[in-house]
Amino acid sequence: AGLVVVVGEDRYGVHESCSLHMLTRVVTTRYPRIRCFKHQNCMCQNGRVIEMSSTVEIHRPAEEVFAFVSDMENNPRWQKGMKSCRWTSQPPIGVGSTYAQVAGFLGREIETAFEVVEFEPGERIRITSTKGTFPLDITRNVEAVSSGSCRVRAVIKGEPGGLLGVLAPVTKPLANRSIQKDYRRLKELLERAH
Repeated sequence: AGLVVVVGEDRYGVHESCSLHMLTRVVTTRYPRIRCFKHQNCMCQNGRVIEMSSTVEIHRPAEEVFAFVSDMENNPRWQKGMKSCRWTSQPPIGVGSTYAQVAGFLGREIETAFEVVEFEPGERIRITSTKGTFPLDITRNVEAVSSGSCRVRAVIKGEPGGLLGVLAPVTKPLANRSIQKDYRRLKELLERAH
């Protein structure tokens, strides 16, 4: 039933905690259920999906930036913790293309396989994980602002389970900060190259 964890038991019943809201309810057959109004509709009841996004303006032509961010083998150059990325399908990049990555997270190496599920040349790429620790869905959009400038927007959705799901209230802000830094690093890398 979502990110609900049994945290203890006493004479009042079993204590369960909603890890997204860090609120506790008591579930028992002897006493009424004590729960917060948020828990009824909280995200953990709807598939544990966590969403983060980042938007950055880069002073480089949109087609050049899209070519860079849609080639996943470039990820280790600007994403901290990314150890390797390699395409496992033949070029050109398009719907159905696949790649594998190895990233460091909490002192562990995590291997994930992805597939491109949407591809609009010069504008949009969306990838979803096909194998890994938990489901990931990543979209990168590139929009021209002028002839020499563009806006990059990334949306990252994850569905952590197990311990990572329980720790979501702690890990999400850390992951979000890391994503913001990554996209600032992307901006610096591409603008510095010219």
